[in-house]
Amino acid sequence: MNNPIVSGTKSSINFSFSNGDTALIRFITPDILKVVYSFNDTSDGLKSFAVISSNEVNTCPEVRDEFKLLPPVYFSAKFEEEKIRILGAKLKVEVNKDSFSVRVFNKDDRLIHEDIPEIGYVSDDNKRINHSFAVNDFHKYYGSGERTGELNKYGHTVKMYCCDSIGYDPIHTDPLYKHIPFFTKVSDDNKCYCGIFYDNTTEGQINFGQSRSGYWPPFCRATFDGGRIE
Repeated sequence: MNNPIVSGTKSSINFSFSNGDTALIRFITPDILKVVYSFNDTSDGLKSFAVISSNEVNTCPEVRDEFKLLPPVYFSAKFEEEKIRILGAKLKVEVNKDSFSVRVFNKDDRLIHEDIPEIGYVSDDNKRINHSFAVNDFHKYYGSGERTGELNKYGHTVKMYCCDSIGYDPIHTDPLYKHIPFFTKVSDDNKCYCGIFYDNTTEGQINFGQSRSGYWPPFCRATFDGGRIE
């Protein structure tokens, strides 16, 4: 991936890549960061069954009556040769332009989230989309809907689709009836916490550091059958 064409306003930054992919970064609230990566996808704007408050208009008719439009959240940005540094009221964001990888810090400069460069946002030959981010043995992961087994899902992979599991095993069966592509991460090493929500309704899975590679640092990977990383 080469340096993208970058444009922006006081409340968002847009990236256009030579392969047709696009990306967007904006704040929904001072402590909620939105990153959208579209794989050669011409769709634009917000159309979501899940989001009922945002500073983008949600064009999904099913949530029209519930939707609340929030005011824009402004930030300052410093454009460097290799990076873009974004300073918000509560979060600091670093974007590597060449690999399009994102790092997020709190106001005390403690690292909250870190994409894996080069494989942060990729699609495979079957058009499945993937988001990979750093993990270590001090991380704990909770959530993702109805699950069996241990509460902390570090070292496990959970499936993102619904299934009527008659006579399920309370330790190993996956999936169950309700999945939610949202989880919280607790970092015991620097005492930071964050949540990640994938606004994607296709089938998929989230690998919470179960697999390891000799080519990349330890990572979690969220995979979906289509759509975009949002």
